[in-house]
Amino acid sequence: MTDFKPSSKKNNYVHKFDLHGHKGGIIEMAMKDDGRWLASAGTPFMSSSRTLSELNPAQDGLKIWDLEINHLVLVPRTSNGGRVGPRKCLAEQRSVRWHCEGSYSVLGVGVVGGKSFGVQISAQSDFMEKNTFKFVEKWYLTLNQPDPQEVTAMAYDNSSHRLTVCTRSGFCIVFRFLPEKAQLDFLYRITLADGGISMIPKAAAFGQLVENERDLTVFSLYSGDVTTYRGPDCDLISEWNVGGLIGDGVIRGSSHFLIDEPAIGAVLYRFEDRARIAAFPVPVRRKKRARKVAFAEEGKLVVSGSDHGVVYVFDRMGENPEPFDELQVDASKWVQTVLVRSSSDLGSWDSWAA
Repeated sequence: MTDFKPSSKKNNYVHKFDLHGHKGGIIEMAMKDDGRWLASAGTPFMSSSRTLSELNPAQDGLKIWDLEINHLVLVPRTSNGGRVGPRKCLAEQRSVRWHCEGSYSVLGVGVVGGKSFGVQISAQSDFMEKNTFKFVEKWYLTLNQPDPQEVTAMAYDNSSHRLTVCTRSGFCIVFRFLPEKAQLDFLYRITLADGGISMIPKAAAFGQLVENERDLTVFSLYSGDVTTYRGPDCDLISEWNVGGLIGDGVIRGSSHFLIDEPAIGAVLYRFEDRARIAAFPVPVRRKKRARKVAFAEEGKLVVSGSDHGVVYVFDRMGENPEPFDELQVDASKWVQTVLVRSSSDLGSWDSWAA
């Protein structure tokens, strides 16, 4: 039996390489803007013969890759002097975001239990010469809320240094990140509720720039609500419903946003009049499940994962709803997570699937 080889159905793209290291599912990926570092957030892996209490935290969780050599780098095994413990640090990641300010960058990580911490690369010259970088913890916080639960979404705005951390219990907490001190200052907390019932934020993103701060939009999983907040007091300026589940949400500039609707595929909307512009169908062959979606090539393309090992690429500007291409990953795998990074050379872009 031959090994499966990833391919492009219409030969528009070339498979470059694979990264192996996770044992369980990969919830999210994030790449530093210079393309050097890739972070992936994994779930605990448990074989049929093991229980959760026997889980080895070194198997999965947070992993950071040096893409110059396609190799894993060292990450902390415990957080804040061991107060969180190895399992919390390594085996239960839910969200990852890079916060970049000039030459300074830190990776923010959200975990189960309503906790978040940041790690930064140690850039000593002896590490550079040996290609053995490591990341060290720079900050740690516990989100003060009545019922701490997993971090479901994070968003960072470089222009205002705001970090938003959302949890399953229906809160989004906004901080001001101070790079020079590696410190987070609390700004405000948003409570998401519909008729007194808490909504689960599935994704968050900063969009339109208004008076030096970008609007914050939060996408709710089961309720299908899209809420937008503005200004230093985080005033609610828009709230409406897309009429279905939201598996993911991303914003393109200040005009459009893209959601994953698990029963349909990727769906494009316009902020101005809340119009549904287009739907890009993604077949469901196993089970409806949230998938990551992304824009590519400066918003010209729409990218989505699937439950059957295919990354679908659609031409947003074209009239044909059929896929522009299909990236065959592995028919036996779920592709829950996609990440797109545009390259300056020849207008190309890289797609990462997990």
